[in-house]
Amino acid sequence: MTVAAAESGKRVLVEKPMSASIRQANEMISAAKKAGVVLMVGESYVFTTTHMKARQLIDQGAIGKPMFLDERMGLWLPRRPWPSPPPRAPAPFREDPIKSCGGFYQDAIDHFQHAMATARYLMLDAGIN
Repeated sequence: MTVAAAESGKRVLVEKPMSASIRQANEMISAAKKAGVVLMVGESYVFTTTHMKARQLIDQGAIGKPMFLDERMGLWLPRRPWPSPPPRAPAPFREDPIKSCGGFYQDAIDHFQHAMATARYLMLDAGIN
């Protein structure tokens, strides 16, 4: 559907994960580039006020060139002292391995892409092709 929309000149917003495979993702990206349309993965963290302000300060040279990023943005789970077991999720589906694509491994499955998108945004896509 993404390729067809791009080929018809439509801008496309997809949810995460953007595709079922890297091959499909590359096809989507290629179709959008060829058609000259925007393809965006629905990403919320880069649009938070704090991240946008940090990027503004980086762009202005006010805080120097970013060299390292330590992501500590929270999940939908309450904070806990490390390494205590995960607390109950406020949304029960997030604890179901089938419904949440990983259950208690939300950092890797349901959250990691937010951390990476934020890193790319704040590190100015350094070294990313």
